[in-house]
Amino acid sequence: NKGVQQILDAVVDFLPSPLDKPPVKGINPKGEEITRRTADAVRIMGARKTNPPEAIYAAYELGITDFGENRIQEGVPKIEALSAVGIRPTWHFIGHLQTNKAAKAIERFDVIQSVDSIHLAREISKRAVRPVRVMLELNLGNEGSKTGFSFASVSAFRETSAPIFALPNLDVCQCDQWLGR
Repeated sequence: NKGVQQILDAVVDFLPSPLDKPPVKGINPKGEEITRRTADAVRIMGARKTNPPEAIYAAYELGITDFGENRIQEGVPKIEALSAVGIRPTWHFIGHLQTNKAAKAIERFDVIQSVDSIHLAREISKRAVRPVRVMLELNLGNEGSKTGFSFASVSAFRETSAPIFALPNLDVCQCDQWLGR
C-alpha cells in the first residue's frame, strides 16, 4: 500500500544506514548474541488516545496491522467492535498496567508492552493460559516519577530482569521501544 510505504520510508530515514557503521552487536538477557534488525523488520503501530473504531478500521485498510491502547477500558470496546466485523489486528497494551487488571489485559491484548516490574511479570505468568508476548519497560533516565526497570548498566539490568525469562507463559520480545518526550 502506497500510504504505508510512505510511512515506512519516513521511518527508515531515521534509522542508521548499515553503510554508516557496522551492525550493533550485543548480548540479550538470555546470553544470546543479537544484532540490529534491518529496515524491512520495522513494524508501524498506530496509537492515539480516543480514536473511535472507525478510525482504526480506516488505518487497518491502509495496511497498519498493529494498534496500541493505553487504557483497558478504552481498548476493549474497540477490540470487540472491530472483531465483530472480522477485523483482527495485533493489539498492544502500551499503558501502565496494574496487577489487578492483568487478567483482562491478557484476555484481550496480543502484546503487553509495559511490563515494568517482576511483580507484574509474575502476575501475568500466573494468570496466563497461553504464552503472552511481553516487552520490558526500561526507565533509562532512572526518573523516580516514571515506571520501568532501572537501567544503570547492562549487567545490572540483566541481573534484575533475569527471573522474568524463567517464568512460564511469558514470551519476552526482543525489541527496542523508544519513547520521546
